[in-house]
Amino acid sequence: MLEKRQEVRPFAPKLRDERTRLGMTQERFARLGGVSKATQVAYEAGHTSPQVEYLRRVAAAGVDVTWLVTDQAQPRDHQWELQFEIEDLIDEWTRDRGISIPVSDRRDLVRVLYGQFSDRGRIDTAAAARVFRLLKGEKSAGS
Repeated sequence: MLEKRQEVRPFAPKLRDERTRLGMTQERFARLGGVSKATQVAYEAGHTSPQVEYLRRVAAAGVDVTWLVTDQAQPRDHQWELQFEIEDLIDEWTRDRGISIPVSDRRDLVRVLYGQFSDRGRIDTAAAARVFRLLKGEKSAGS
């Protein structure tokens, strides 16, 4: 029994990470996978491991099953349109403030924002605004 438990443990936190990345509760994720909430809890605690049908179902919702099983991230296609939208957003932000950003800093900013938004495939303007405030050293309204 101990040997089986050791095999399951590394899988459990990764499954929880994927569920969290997708912004789902255990109950919602369990329904998506076609299991009960108690079964989902057992998967994430490392008490048992999911069946192939469960993995197929959660993969359809965007879970990187390749990473869960092999620790190798499934290659994702670069989303050029998203990158272009991010570059346009940066251009607009700098133009509105009458500032310029050095090319190396601009590239870093594109990478940061792309990394933040590529999972969803769209820009979260509130999150982008927070990043821009950090750039300029502005404090957010709630600070």
